[in-house]
Amino acid sequence: MMPTDELRNVSKSPPARSCFSSKTKMEISTRTLMIAIAATVMERCRLLDSIAMVDAEVDADEHLSEQVMDIDRALGELAGPYSEGVMHDGLYPNYETLLASTTESWRLLEGERRDAPSKGNDHA
Repeated sequence: MMPTDELRNVSKSPPARSCFSSKTKMEISTRTLMIAIAATVMERCRLLDSIAMVDAEVDADEHLSEQVMDIDRALGELAGPYSEGVMHDGLYPNYETLLASTTESWRLLEGERRDAPSKGNDHA
């Protein structure tokens, strides 16, 4: 259960400016944008790792590269509204710091995953 002060802070969190140039405009909180950006960066890292594992002669990496470019475009669209939200609410990291820390988190998680013993070998 959240204390009343925390609930007030959540409700005071200013919505980010309208994002995505579409007919339907929506207000999204800075917190929601931060989560969306972090998830998008994680997906980008996953795709880049997949590209690195694909054989150089296979055309699958071209499709994955297009997906990375789509993600880069989406991140570009999210950057402005997120940065505006950060200016109004100093509780969140700036855009560049968010990208860098999320990418570093991915690398650490992947390193732990690779270093962890496989569950199939526990019976030895």
